[in-house]
Amino acid sequence: FSTMKYHNNSNSMIMFGGNNGQGDNFGDLWKFDLGKMQWHELKSSSFEVIPDRFSVSSYMDQANNEFYIFGGNSKNGIQNDLWKFSLDSFQWKSLTTQGDVPLPRYRHAYNEFLDSEGKLFFVVF
Repeated sequence: FSTMKYHNNSNSMIMFGGNNGQGDNFGDLWKFDLGKMQWHELKSSSFEVIPDRFSVSSYMDQANNEFYIFGGNSKNGIQNDLWKFSLDSFQWKSLTTQGDVPLPRYRHAYNEFLDSEGKLFFVVF
C-alpha cells in the first residue's frame, strides 16, 4: 500500500513507501515521468529521514512543490505524524503541529478543501 500523487509542474507521478507483503516496509520516494515513461528515485539530501511505512495518506502542494505524508504503519507501529518533502531541495522535514492531533492510523482516507476565505483544510478519516 504505497501512495501516489500527480505533480503538475513535472508531468509526473510521485510515489512513496509501501510494503512487499513479506514484512518489509519501504520509505523510498519515486518519480514517474509520464512524458518519458521513466522511473527515477528521489534521494533525500537531508539528515532527517521519514521512517519506512505503508498505508499512509498524502497530499501534493502543487504551488510550493511539496509532498506531504500523514500517518501509516511502520515497524515502530501505527503513526500519526506529518512529514513534508520539498521537491526543490529534496529534503524531508518532520512537521510539528498544534491543537488536537488525529489518533494514529493507517489505511485511512483524507480529503482537502478550500473554505470561503481560501484557507486549505484537510479532513482525515
